[in-house]
Amino acid sequence: MYSWNVAEWCSPNLQLNTEPVVLPYVHPMETLLIYRAPGNATVVEWTGVVKVRYTRQGLLNVTLSTLFYNATCGLCGFFNGNASDDLRLPNGRLADSAELFAEGWRAIADDLTCNGDCEDLYRVCVDLRLYQSPWLCGNINDPNNSSFLACHNAVNPSPFFRNCLYNMCVREGNRSALCSSLQAYASACQDAQVSLGAWRSATSCPLPCPENSHFEECTTACPLTCTILEPEVPCPLPCSEGCQCEEGYALKDGQCIPKSDCGCLYRGRHMATNETFWMDWECQERCYCNGTDNSVYCHFSPCDAEEYCMEHSGLYFCQPRTEALCVAAGYGHFLPFGGVPFELQSSCTLRLVNTANEDRDTGQAIWVKGYVLEVYDHEIEVSRSYKHTVTVNKERLYLPLKLGPGKINIFTFGLQLLLETDFGLKVAFDWNTLLLVTLPRSLYNSTCGLCQGVPTAPPLLSTTEWGMAWAERDTFCQVGCGDTCPRCGLVERGLTAENALMADGANGANGNGVNGNVNYNNRFHLGEGLYGYVEPEAVRLCGLIVDRRGVFSRCHSKVAPAYFYQSCLQDTCLDQGAQETICNWLQIYASTCQTQGIPVIGWRNVTPCVLTCPANSHYASCMTVCQPQCAPARGQRDCNHYCAEGCQCDQGYVINGKSCILSQNCGCYADGKYYEPKQLFWNSDCTKRCQCIGRNLIQCDPRRCKAEEECALRHGVRGCFARRTQHCVASGGGVFRTFDGASLRLPASCSFVLSTICHKLPELSFQIIANFDKWSTPNLTTISHAYLYINEENILISGSTVKVNGTPVSVPFVTGLMTRLSTSEGFLVIDTVQDIQVRYNRFNTLTISMGPRLQNKVCGLCGNFNGDPTDDYITSRGKPAVSALELAQSWKTNGMQNSCDETQYVALAQSCDNTAVSELQGEDSCLKLTQMKGFFQPCHGLLDPRPFYQSCYLDGCYNHRKAQVCGSLAAYAEACRSFGTLTTKWIAQENCSEWIFDPCAGEICTNNTCEQENGGDLCGCPELPSTDSGEDDIIQAEVTCKHAQMEVSISKCKLFQLGFEREDVRINDQHCPGIEGEDFISFHINNTKGHCGSIVQSNGTHIMYKNTVWIESVNNTGNIITRDKTINVEFSCAYELDIKISLDTVLKPMLSVINLTLPTQEGNFITKMALYKNASYRHPYREGEVVLSTRDVLFVGVFVEGADEHQLILIVNMCWATPSRYSSDRLRYIIIEKGCPNIKDNTIGMAENGVSLTCRFHVTVFKFIGDYDEVHLHCDVSLCDSETNSCKVNCPHNRRTYSEYSERKEQILTVGPIRRRESDWCEENNGGCEQICTSQVTGAVCSCVTGTLQRDGKTCLAVSSTNSDPRPLALFLVFSTVAGRLLVHIQSSAS
Repeated sequence: MYSWNVAEWCSPNLQLNTEPVVLPYVHPMETLLIYRAPGNATVVEWTGVVKVRYTRQGLLNVTLSTLFYNATCGLCGFFNGNASDDLRLPNGRLADSAELFAEGWRAIADDLTCNGDCEDLYRVCVDLRLYQSPWLCGNINDPNNSSFLACHNAVNPSPFFRNCLYNMCVREGNRSALCSSLQAYASACQDAQVSLGAWRSATSCPLPCPENSHFEECTTACPLTCTILEPEVPCPLPCSEGCQCEEGYALKDGQCIPKSDCGCLYRGRHMATNETFWMDWECQERCYCNGTDNSVYCHFSPCDAEEYCMEHSGLYFCQPRTEALCVAAGYGHFLPFGGVPFELQSSCTLRLVNTANEDRDTGQAIWVKGYVLEVYDHEIEVSRSYKHTVTVNKERLYLPLKLGPGKINIFTFGLQLLLETDFGLKVAFDWNTLLLVTLPRSLYNSTCGLCQGVPTAPPLLSTTEWGMAWAERDTFCQVGCGDTCPRCGLVERGLTAENALMADGANGANGNGVNGNVNYNNRFHLGEGLYGYVEPEAVRLCGLIVDRRGVFSRCHSKVAPAYFYQSCLQDTCLDQGAQETICNWLQIYASTCQTQGIPVIGWRNVTPCVLTCPANSHYASCMTVCQPQCAPARGQRDCNHYCAEGCQCDQGYVINGKSCILSQNCGCYADGKYYEPKQLFWNSDCTKRCQCIGRNLIQCDPRRCKAEEECALRHGVRGCFARRTQHCVASGGGVFRTFDGASLRLPASCSFVLSTICHKLPELSFQIIANFDKWSTPNLTTISHAYLYINEENILISGSTVKVNGTPVSVPFVTGLMTRLSTSEGFLVIDTVQDIQVRYNRFNTLTISMGPRLQNKVCGLCGNFNGDPTDDYITSRGKPAVSALELAQSWKTNGMQNSCDETQYVALAQSCDNTAVSELQGEDSCLKLTQMKGFFQPCHGLLDPRPFYQSCYLDGCYNHRKAQVCGSLAAYAEACRSFGTLTTKWIAQENCSEWIFDPCAGEICTNNTCEQENGGDLCGCPELPSTDSGEDDIIQAEVTCKHAQMEVSISKCKLFQLGFEREDVRINDQHCPGIEGEDFISFHINNTKGHCGSIVQSNGTHIMYKNTVWIESVNNTGNIITRDKTINVEFSCAYELDIKISLDTVLKPMLSVINLTLPTQEGNFITKMALYKNASYRHPYREGEVVLSTRDVLFVGVFVEGADEHQLILIVNMCWATPSRYSSDRLRYIIIEKGCPNIKDNTIGMAENGVSLTCRFHVTVFKFIGDYDEVHLHCDVSLCDSETNSCKVNCPHNRRTYSEYSERKEQILTVGPIRRRESDWCEENNGGCEQICTSQVTGAVCSCVTGTLQRDGKTCLAVSSTNSDPRPLALFLVFSTVAGRLLVHIQSSAS
C-alpha cells in the first residue's frame, strides 16, 4: 500500500505530502494522477482503485473500486449494494435521522475550520414544483428532452434532480445554482465513462473563462502551459469541456499569458524572460533567457574585477563587491583592503583600526592576541586573555552585548566573536590567530592604518617603516625583526621560480590562486629567490585552499585564496610541519569565507582536523548564528547570516557564554548586560552590591565605599578600591606589579633591588632585595631569599631561617629599632616604624606596602610610587629603560645566588615551540587565571591577572608544563592572598600538590581554617578597619532558602568585634527568638505571611518573602566601640511559581519530590503528584507494581508542601500523557488544557483546581495504539498569588481569569509506566474469541452465548441469527477513539 496526503487550498496551488506540485502530475510509479477536469475541477486518481473529483463550488465525487466492497463507512455509506443500511454511525449502529448521521461523522480535524456552532443549513421550501420544468432542474431526468438522457442508465438522475430542486429553492432560483447542479450530474456521467453532448450550449450554462481564453466543449487535458511549452502529443487523458487559451498564449497560475512572458526552462529550472545568470561556480559562462523562442543562450563572459561570483538557489550571479576585507592572521601575515599582502613582526599595538600582538620577541613568531575598537563613545577591547568576554569602557562583560540601542552588536558567530555596527563595520576574531575587519567599500578609502596596505607611491617605505608609522609604542615593544625574523629550518636560493609552488605569482583571472590541478611540490617560494621545504603532506593539505575542485573552491571568487595558501605554507614550515598549524590555516580560510557569507561545509571530512566540543554540545558544520541562549535573543534582522561551523548545543541546552547549560541554570539579564548565576557585581555608582541569584533574579543590598576608597573600574571589575595603590608585588616567574600599578616580566635567576630610597629623608635609609632562583628540575623561578636593610639593621629571610644582623632569631621577634617580625596565614610579616611592611611567603611571593610619606621618594623595580605608572621603568641611573632586559640588568645586585644569568631565559624563550605556546594559552591551562567564573576572579579587581597569564604561557613552553601552570597559579594566588583575598583551595582543585606546598598547612588559626572566599583576613576574626566614620557595613548575613522556611545567620565573630552582644540582634518581630550556635546566631522564619514580621511580595514569576536583621546596642558601657545607630541587613527568599512535574513511577507514587540544591536566597516549594485508588483521594497506591485495565479509572492528586495556604493557590494548567517517560514526546494525549478537562473526552473529570494547594482529577485509563504498553502522566502546574490575582479557573470556556506567567522553570520528574493488566488475557482482541472470553492463568478460554464452540476453540457456529457480544467491539472502539484523537492532535500541531 502507498500513503499520500493531497491538500488543495483556496488558491490554485495543490500540495502532495505538504510539497507543492504542478498539474497535471503523474507519480514516478505511474500509480497516482492529479489533473484538472472540466468545471474547474481537480481530480486525484489512483489508477483502478479510487478517484476523487473536487470543485471549489463544493462538489466532491468519490469513485471506488469493488476492492472496497463491504469495507467502507462514513457519509458515503456502507458500500455493499444495500441502500437501507448506509446511515451507519461510527459505532456501527444505524442513525435515527440524517442530522444525527451527519453529526456522528463530523471529523475532529475539522476543528481548524468548524467551531461547533454551525447554523442550521436546512431550509423549508414551500413549493419545489417551481423548478421541475424541463428547462430548469427537469433537464436532468426528463426522459423525452434531456441533454443527459444517455447517462440515465449509468447514473441514477433522481438524487441529482432532488439536489437541484433544493439548491434552486435555497438560492431562490439563481441561475448559477442550476448550472452548478447540472455540472454535478455531468461530472458523475463523465466519471461513469458516458460521453455527453454539448449540454452547456443546450442548457445555456456556458463555462466562464478568463482573459485570453475561450470555452470549448472538448478541450485537451494536456494544455500548453509555461511549465510545459511542448505538451505530450497525443495527450493520454480524454478531452473534456473547459477553457482553451488563445493562439500564442500559455497557461500559468490559471491565467493565459503570452508565451514570450513564460520565460525558459533550463536544466529543470524555470527562468524569467530576459533573466541573466551564470551556470558555473566561477561565473565564466553567462546565459540569458530569450523570450522570443523560450530558449536559453550562453556565451563566455566572466565577472568584472569589482565583482565576485555568488551562488543563489543553484544558479550563479556576478555581484558587486560592497565590502572591503582586511585580514591579520597567523604569524604576522597581513592582507590589507587593497589585496596586496605583506608580513610584519611586531609586539606593539598596531593601528588597523587597532590590534594588539603577543608580547614576544620579534625574532619569534608573533600573532594577534586581540583588538581595541573605539566607536560611538565606546572603547571595546577583545583579548585572548579574557576569552569569551568583552571589555567595554574598561568593564568586562559577558556575551552577547547590544550597545547604543542597536548601534553595536557583539555576539558569537560559530567559532568567532563577531562585532557589527549599524554603519557596516564588522570585526571578527577567532580567539586564536585570526582577525578580520570588513568595511563598506564606500568607507574604506576614508580610513587609514595598516589595512590600507604598504604604499606603492613615493616615498616608498619598507614594511618595518610602514609598521612603525602605525605602531603605538607600548613599553618595551618592538616593530620589525630585521635579520632575526623567524625562518624555516631548511632553505635554499634558486635562480627561477618556474618549478616552485608559488601562491603569490599564480593568480588567475579572478585572483583565484593556482590554475588547474595543484602540483604538490614540497618546495615553495619565500621571496627574493629564497625557497623553503615543507613536508609533502603539509603541501597537500595547504593546497586544499587553492584547489579549484576542492571543498573551498566556491569561496575563491569572494575571498582570493593565494594569501591564505602562501601563509599556510610559511607558518607550517616555521612550525616544522605541525598539523595544528595546517588545521589552523584551513580553519582561518573557512572562517573568513563564512564571515563573508560563503558557507564552507565538509572541509574537515577530507582533513585530519577535528574540532573537539565541550560538554552538552556537538560539532555542526552549518549552524545558524541565532542559537538558543540564556541572554535575550537578538532581533530577527540580526540573524540573517549564513550558517557557520561550530559547537552547537545539544537538544534542551542553551548557550551560556562559551558553554551549554540547561535553561533553568541560566543567569540574569539586566540593563543590556548578562550576569552568571552567583555572580557578584556593583551598580554604576557603587551604592548597591548585587548578586545574580539565578534565572533573572537579582538581589541587591545598599553599600557604600569607605572614605579612603573610590568607586572605580580596575582590570575590568567595578568596585570600591583604594584611591591610591600602595603595594608592590614580586612573584615567581619574574612578574612584578609596581606601587603605581605598572606590570613587568623579568624571568631571571638573579637578585634585584625591589625598592630603595632615592631621595634622602632624615633618619631613614632602606633597601629591599629579592633573590630569584632556579627551581630544581623545571626552569621555574622562585624567590628563595628576601633581604631588608633599614637604618643599619639587616634582616635576612631564607626558607625557615630568619636572621637579624646575622643572628638567627625566632619569630615573633622585635628588633632593636622596633621592627616587628611575625607570621600570619603563611606569610612572614615585617612591620617597621617607618611605615614599611613586607610580606613574604618564603616561596614565590613578596609584597611591599608603604605609607604616603615615601611617595616619590623611592626607586627600583617597584617604581617611584608617585601615582603615575608610565614612568616606573627607570634604570638605576635615572634614565628610561628601552627594554625589560636593560631594566633588569640595571637593578641587578650581588645577591645570595650561586650564579646569575639574566639572559638565560631570553635564550630559552627563543627555542619555544609555537604550538606549545598556543596550547598553554588554552582554557584548561593558563587561562584559568583570567576566567570570570574561575577561582581567581574575586582578586581580579585588586591585581591584574594578565601579566601572570602571559608569564604562564610565554615561559611554560620551556618548562615542565604542569609545573609552569601550577607555578603561575601559585604566583597569582599568593599575591592575592597577601592582599587578604582568596584561599589555598585551588592547590588541591588543580592537582598542584606535587609542585606547590600549601602555605596554610600547619598554621594555627582560631577557627581552624584558612579559608575566606570573598576576601578579608583568612584566619580568625578580622581586625577592625581604621576608620572614624563608622559607615562601613561589614555585617554580612548568610541566607538559606528552604521549601517551607528561610534561615538567616549572623557571624558572632564580627558581631562581637563591633561591640555588640547576643541580645542586640533581632528580626522584624522581636518575639521571634534566635538560635545561638558555635559561630552564628540564626533565625528560622516560616514562609507564611506575617510570620516573624515577614513581608510578602509577588512579581508574576516569583513570590518573595522579605525580612530584616536589626542590630542595635542595648548597653554600650564598656564596649570597645559605641554605635548610636542601627545596622540593618535586609534579606529575602524568592520562590518560582511555575513548575512542571510528572509522575515518575506508580511503583512509588509518593516519590515525586523535588529538593533542589539552591543558590543562596533562592528556593523551591516541594511539589508532589500521586495516584489514588478511588474518588476519596485518601488511599494512594503503595509500593509494588500497580497494573490497571482500560476500564479502570485513574485518580490523580497534585499538591504543594511548604507554601502559604492562606495566600497561594495551586493551579493545574496542563496535563498530558505520553507512551514514554519523556514529557517532550511528540506522541501525546492531552488530558487537561488551560486548566480544564479535554472536552473531547467525557471520561475526564476535574474534582478540584484553583481552589487550594491541592488539585484533583480523574480519567479512564487508556492505551496508545501501536506497540506501546505504557502510559506516563505529566503536569504543568503554577502557584497563583490570591492577593494580587484572581486565581479562579473557568470551565468549559478554556479561559483562566488570573494573569498567565510567561516564564516557566521545568523540573521534570517522570512517573510511570501505568501498565495494562497483563493477567487479563481477554483484554486485547477479546482473547481471539468470537463471543465470550474468560481469562484464566493459562490463557484465554472462549465460549458461546448462541451456537456451539468450533474446533479452533474460538469461533461459534450459529444455530440461528448471530448476535455476538458487543463488548469486544466496544473496547476496540475505545482504543480507536483515543488513538484517533491523538493522531488528529499531532496533525493539527504540525499544520
